[in-house]
Amino acid sequence: SRLKIEKEHGGLMNPQTTIVVVDDHTVLRTGMRHVLESHDLDVVGEADNVEDARRVIAETLPDVVLLDIDLPDGDSVELVRDVSRRQTRVIAYGRFDDDRMLARFLRAGASGFLCGNCNPDEMVEGIAAVMDGQVWTQAVDGRDRSLPTLARSSMLSRREREILGLLSRGLTTDDVAAELSLSAHTV
Repeated sequence: SRLKIEKEHGGLMNPQTTIVVVDDHTVLRTGMRHVLESHDLDVVGEADNVEDARRVIAETLPDVVLLDIDLPDGDSVELVRDVSRRQTRVIAYGRFDDDRMLARFLRAGASGFLCGNCNPDEMVEGIAAVMDGQVWTQAVDGRDRSLPTLARSSMLSRREREILGLLSRGLTTDDVAAELSLSAHTV
């Protein structure tokens, strides 16, 4: 429920949280908009391809972008890299077939990921978590994709594993940046 999510994430769920939904399927964008608005979140834009996403994000400057990982006209990973430079949080969603793909999105700056078949409360909880400075992860296909597990992955660099290890202990992005003498944007 919304009240439970607000309590767990410091009450950050409010109408001032702005969101852009990027998906090439109209029915999914419409459904996501309905869910988000029912939680009093402000969907300020939608896009169905990478080019339109860049334009809408530049025009609306949202807090969070919900991004389909498999857009037909471009590289979603590159879009994550561009968007995260603006301090906008990106939650990628879709079917993550292997950890290498997930690692690419995290390295590009994604704040989290969701399965394409997540339930609405998980989506809203993920938004609350990233607004609270956390990296949001979700088990996919029954496989553990928690930050501690990803932090042990050999597909990540030593520094990436170190950062994920700190995040998995509950540190915020700002805390990790201070601990490692990095900018929050780098983390």
